[in-house]
Amino acid sequence: MSQKDILIYLLTIFILNSNISEARRSRDNFQVDPNYRDPQIWSGSLPVSETMLTNLGLFRRHFSFSLFSESKDVIEWHIDKIFPEFEGASRELLKVLQSKIQNPRLRPEEIAQEQQNALDLISFVEPLGDRDTSETLQYISNMIGNFLRERINFHKELHWLRVDHYGDWYGSYFMDPMNHHGIDEAVFSLARMVAILEDVYAMIPEDAGGQIAHIRNKIEDTFQREELQPFLEKRELIDFLKSNQNIGAVRSNEEFNSLLEELSDLWVISTERGGGPAAHPELRQFPDRMMQACLAPLDYYCRVARISLNGNYTVPNTDQPVGTIQLGSYSNPIIGRDVEITPITIGIDSNTPALLLSGPNMGGKTTTARGLTMAVLLSQMGVPLPAESASLAPFKNIYTIFPRPEQLQEGHGYFSKLVEEITSLIGKVGLGDLVVMDEVPTGTEYRELVAIAVVLIEDLIDSGATVVATGHLKKAFELIAEDTGIQPYMHTVSE
Repeated sequence: MSQKDILIYLLTIFILNSNISEARRSRDNFQVDPNYRDPQIWSGSLPVSETMLTNLGLFRRHFSFSLFSESKDVIEWHIDKIFPEFEGASRELLKVLQSKIQNPRLRPEEIAQEQQNALDLISFVEPLGDRDTSETLQYISNMIGNFLRERINFHKELHWLRVDHYGDWYGSYFMDPMNHHGIDEAVFSLARMVAILEDVYAMIPEDAGGQIAHIRNKIEDTFQREELQPFLEKRELIDFLKSNQNIGAVRSNEEFNSLLEELSDLWVISTERGGGPAAHPELRQFPDRMMQACLAPLDYYCRVARISLNGNYTVPNTDQPVGTIQLGSYSNPIIGRDVEITPITIGIDSNTPALLLSGPNMGGKTTTARGLTMAVLLSQMGVPLPAESASLAPFKNIYTIFPRPEQLQEGHGYFSKLVEEITSLIGKVGLGDLVVMDEVPTGTEYRELVAIAVVLIEDLIDSGATVVATGHLKKAFELIAEDTGIQPYMHTVSE
């Protein structure tokens, strides 16, 4: 890049900074000391973009091409490393987790309530038999897993019942008396689902609070559904099924056989336009999805509660001054469980509003930047952190700039786009915003990069935003340290 181009960039930054200063003066009234409890400023959830999730390694979107089916965009989540307690989780539970990741809370009291939901479970749940609290929470998750398996089995049996009765009209299946399915398997799965829901409900005390109380109330509403009454009336059968998963043990049960008679037409599909309860037999409206909607969030909080019981985790204190990120002996979850982790201690506050990570390749700069961002995200989700101590103020925005390998190649034009992106960012960030930049700026001659890096990073710091920057520009970080008093955090080895 020519000296002329560099001068143009610096002139652009100078002009932009003049406009930024004027814009900031008009918004100083709420940026000097943001009130977390002012709903006009801190309300709703932290915006989480696909770019941010991709930069953290949690999310990947790619195009799937197929010769035999329609090509389409494919979304892949990579969360087992960060959330090992959710490994092997059902699709329904993963939807709850993904929703929490995409909707972190903004206000300390909202975050505290999320934290309390999991802590309430720990205090509410009484250990069963020789199980401790963690094992009891695992037992509840296992019961919910059993519910989901019975639900899958019910719909599988229902499908084959309809194939039997409707033939090729329903499933391109020609009638064959040898393939006829009875309704006993489907009814057994339904009865088991009701028994499991009752069992889980009994473990939630009446004085439960917060989201746990809401789940309990939703289960109570589900029990009022007319479609469940034939099952709830069969007390002997339902109580027996709470501890027995073998259909052979109930085939001679009088109440079970009574259910088979009552629900003999559960496979029927209404052909009347509009359908509705009046046009359908009773179980056409069976609320299995409603039942599942109660249990998946409970399973989520059970797993978060088990994280809280892990002695290596701590519940963050989020009622902190704006811009605070204090982590003591933080074991970066980005790295995963199979790698030995050296805990780090990080201190960012109003006096030290930036973290400058300098060091060689493979020294851990990018991993640390990602791990710090992940700590903020987890904290605002209300999830405990793998640290001895954690105090983090909520952030109202997180901006991540991570160059992809192909962008660093010669002739890609990344440098000009990068400077444009960062200068645009300088114009809109302020107190309560977190900016994380990895290996930026990059893409031109070293001495020119140093000059531009100093201008860009110092402007971001002056905006009031909390800044995390990684790079090889030791000289730039030294100049910033002279101007701001913020010392670079040298990673692994010195340059």
